[in-house]
Amino acid sequence: MIKCFLISDSEGHAYYKKSYDNSFDKVDSNLLGGLISAISTFSKELLNKRLARIYFGDKMAENLTIIPKSTFNSHRSIYFIFFSTNNLSISLMKEISSAIYIETKSFLINSAIKNNPHLSVKAEKIIKKYDNQLGIIKKNED
Repeated sequence: MIKCFLISDSEGHAYYKKSYDNSFDKVDSNLLGGLISAISTFSKELLNKRLARIYFGDKMAENLTIIPKSTFNSHRSIYFIFFSTNNLSISLMKEISSAIYIETKSFLINSAIKNNPHLSVKAEKIIKKYDNQLGIIKKNED
């Protein structure tokens, strides 16, 4: 089950955040973006790996997965971050990341506006297609 989904860049700027667990609502998106940027730099420079998956806890039931996408016209990378329980398929996360990247590339590469409403609408629409596979539980609306 996904707990939080974040899109940030290699400079630590958060473009989009969707929490499915209330505990992630309390965490600042830019703080998470900076953490992801640091982890990705470490992974790339020291381990020569672009994709990263970090497990938390004794039973490794919760994890953080970073799917990077390179921007060809700049030195920045765009990171698609999944905080989840259990092991979501890497291929599923890559598929979702690629679909969102293709649909929102112009916003992610060219826009100085973070939390762009057009990006959010497109990302939400794509994620909605994967609700069942991501284990997203719909919140009751009163």
